Amino acid sequence: MIPERYTLNKFKRALHNPKLIGDEMTRLARAGVRKGPWALWGSGYKSYYGDGEDVARADWDTLIILDSCRYDFFEQLNTMEGRLKRVISCGSTTKEFLLENFVNVRMDDTVYVTSNPHVLGLDDDIFYARVSALDKWDDDVGTVMPEEFVNSTLSAHDKYPNKRLIAHFMPPHAPHIGETAESLRTRSDVKNEVAPTEVSYLNHDRGITGRKGSLLDECRRGNITLSELRKSYAETLQLTLKEVKTLIAKLDGKTVVTSDHGVWLGDRHITTRRYGKESGVWAASLREVPWFEPPYGERRKISSGDETGLEEIEEDEQTLNSRLRALGYKTD
Repeated sequence: MIPERYTLNKFKRALHNPKLIGDEMTRLARAGVRKGPWALWGSGYKSYYGDGEDVARADWDTLIILDSCRYDFFEQLNTMEGRLKRVISCGSTTKEFLLENFVNVRMDDTVYVTSNPHVLGLDDDIFYARVSALDKWDDDVGTVMPEEFVNSTLSAHDKYPNKRLIAHFMPPHAPHIGETAESLRTRSDVKNEVAPTEVSYLNHDRGITGRKGSLLDECRRGNITLSELRKSYAETLQLTLKEVKTLIAKLDGKTVVTSDHGVWLGDRHITTRRYGKESGVWAASLREVPWFEPPYGERRKISSGDETGLEEIEEDEQTLNSRLRALGYKTD
């Protein structure tokens, strides 16, 4: 019995683009190879909550993705009016989220604006266009600040007014922003902060050891407290939500705010406190994300197009890799 996800059109696309076959093999491995207590824990969680939200097929004109945004923190800190519900992400890391939602799909009515470098690794023919905001990169902090990303998103909307829009903010993903984060970095002598290593399903035995310079790792080592780490994360989310509110007010149509995954902030998972994230894990702190719908008026008139493009700022490999390292995605 062939699963419903494998349509004739998808087989045809895979024949023309063999990379899609490799991506699907990775997705299947990610879903099935985890052994031991992880599998038992994940099986129970998944059977209770379901497979996860299919964001590509959901109803929206603009989808705002806040990287690493936990549902519980969003629920506490959001002050915007609208309907909020808890949904389950298809991934516990960005790469897994992207593989589960956007591989073997065609969204030629959608423009993806991103400050997360991983999105640039997706196939060129998935979206009508991808717009990189990496030209707004702040070297002092090691991320794209939310106010700068809003400007990039609005520029993309002005250029493509009849397309659906995905706006992928980097915060509240580490490195954190705001006075609390700066104070903690100064006190702990943290420079060039990066997030803990993102561990894949193939090398999970390495554990999340983190890297020198991460506030998450400083907390793991006991140099800052759990409450200080969580205050830093909360302040980062608050500053981001302020800019999200500004963005929503300037967009037409139906907007949805969600996240690709959550993050461990010293939460206990099975027997130990965990920090950061890990691929293939079904845990509340990593999988439970917000699905927030603010009020909206007239829907955007969406048109599809046959030609896709890459509207991104050219990044040489060395620069792109350095920015991935700054976000904790690369360790070499």
